[in-house]
Amino acid sequence: MKVDDPHPFDGAKVAILMGGRLLMTLRDQRAGLAFSGLWDLPGGAREGAETPRACAARELREEVGLDLATGALLWARAFEGPRGVQWFLVADLPSAPVRFGDEGQGWAFVDPARFPDLPGVIPHLQQRFRLFLDLSPFNGLMPPK
Repeated sequence: MKVDDPHPFDGAKVAILMGGRLLMTLRDQRAGLAFSGLWDLPGGAREGAETPRACAARELREEVGLDLATGALLWARAFEGPRGVQWFLVADLPSAPVRFGDEGQGWAFVDPARFPDLPGVIPHLQQRFRLFLDLSPFNGLMPPK
């Protein structure tokens, strides 16, 4: 599967690196919402015949007002999730103003190396980002292990 193919998948999340920092969003706190009140990454459910990249780009614009620039992707991988295939993308974007949308309670930047161990973060996103860190060569964005 490729990130630009319109194969079946459930949704996409994108880890955004900006200026050596990772962008997180804080989910709404409400009953019945999966991962209520936890730190999250931009992304969500697929709409129509979107590709994984298009889904991530749309969600990124809706949630934090950022554009997923061509050539920004560093890594992408499909994972089997509880509702089907879910894509996890990592992108490096130039610094730009974050314009928070109408979902969630807020946003914050964090040191990418700390994200996998932060409390209050959706666990499977931490695991996926840790895999990116473990598999990626040093790219100047974070220190090598």
